[in-house]
Amino acid sequence: KKFKIASRKKMLKRLYMMRRYESRL
Repeated sequence: KKFKIASRKKMLKRLYMMRRYESRL
């Protein structure tokens, strides 16, 4: 369960970073 939660959090962070990058561009 912990691993799944961590993976989800990592994915969310990645999406956030990608969105920020797109917004910058």
